[in-house]
Amino acid sequence: MKIFRHIKQRVYQWRQRFQPNGMILLYHRITELQCDPQLLSVSPQHFEDHLQIITQFYRPHHLTNITQCLSLGHVLPRRSVIITFDDGYADNLHHAKPLLEQYQIPATMFVSSGETDRSREFWWDALEYILLHPHHLPEHLELTIQGSANSWSLGDAVRYPQDSYQCYRDWNVLHSDTPTLRHQLYRSLCSIFRCLPVNERTAHLEALFQWAGLEPTARLTHCRLTPTEIPLLVTGGLITIGAHTAHHLVLSTLSPEQQRQEIWQNKQQLELLSGQSVEAFAYPYGTPGDYNQDSITILQELGFKAVCSNFPGLLTEKIDRFQLPRFIVRNWPRDQFAHQLQTWFKGEQ
Repeated sequence: MKIFRHIKQRVYQWRQRFQPNGMILLYHRITELQCDPQLLSVSPQHFEDHLQIITQFYRPHHLTNITQCLSLGHVLPRRSVIITFDDGYADNLHHAKPLLEQYQIPATMFVSSGETDRSREFWWDALEYILLHPHHLPEHLELTIQGSANSWSLGDAVRYPQDSYQCYRDWNVLHSDTPTLRHQLYRSLCSIFRCLPVNERTAHLEALFQWAGLEPTARLTHCRLTPTEIPLLVTGGLITIGAHTAHHLVLSTLSPEQQRQEIWQNKQQLELLSGQSVEAFAYPYGTPGDYNQDSITILQELGFKAVCSNFPGLLTEKIDRFQLPRFIVRNWPRDQFAHQLQTWFKGEQ
């Protein structure tokens, strides 16, 4: 009987070791937006609903605690949920942090620190503002990008009245359709800008603003964290800052030396501003094609202990700490979010 109990205990321990016991959630923004083609925003009300669900039915943990368990080979706490944010929007401080503090749920916020000028939006937001808002635009656009001449025609879409904007403002990149030539151009430029070096990307954005006759001023709804706001994130000890490269570039398009510079510059800036050691990192964009073995080696050499990707998956004892999977959270109401978490914990996508 004693031997049987011992075998049963060992089987239980073995099952626990390989059973998925946790997940990492990926948010970007907590705010209300009229137009959100990249599906990055969750409303404050829905975010509070999410936090209530996590508090009631799951065990919120800090990313640091989970990675310590993984590095020591310990069994993960069951039904663990870790919250992370990417990019470094100002609403992370002004909208997300107060709610996280209200429910005492920790989070890691990955910040790109190379362009914290309030007059600049992230490139995808700038493209949305130029193309998907009711501005009158020239009919033809010509850009020479990395030596290749590109031209587009907007046809009837040069005019985009308010009623068209209201009709299509719920459109997003997951939709299979492109309702107007503006949306087609938006898709094309997003695909191109994603992999551009930072200097070329900045120059082409400036050219687009000139072409559209618009001033490149950041909207209040799309501001990035400033150097004075970044240290405010960590006050209270609930939030930890992680690195996200200086300029939000696709690492796999860079040489090892360029990758190291992007990562190291970002780490140094954030440590100087926050007064914290930055030991967590999230790959920009984060799909397996957006980084490579050089990226992983550099992050290991620079002392990072947890590195988040952007593909779905649950946490097990054998997970790679330099390719941690995450589930993207959309602007779901309470019941849909609760159902989604249940589905993910069952191993369904």
